[in-house]
Amino acid sequence: MAETTNKQPSDEEEEEDYMGDLSQFLPPETTAPSKSSVKDLQDILIKLREEYQYCLFCGCQYESMEALLSNCPGTNEDDH
Repeated sequence: MAETTNKQPSDEEEEEDYMGDLSQFLPPETTAPSKSSVKDLQDILIKLREEYQYCLFCGCQYESMEALLSNCPGTNEDDH
């Protein structure tokens, strides 16, 4: 009688299969972000700061705009 084995895929094999399935949805490689992408990101960061008192680079939401302005070193990553 023939034996059947239920070989479980390794974590690496599962990850490769998973990423292989998603690769078709990834954008093509680019060397630099477009000006519109940079502007969109800046708009989002400003909205987070003004409406939610959140700084992406600090990684926290402040209780008030005054707390954000006094504790956050700046509006871009280089300031942090």
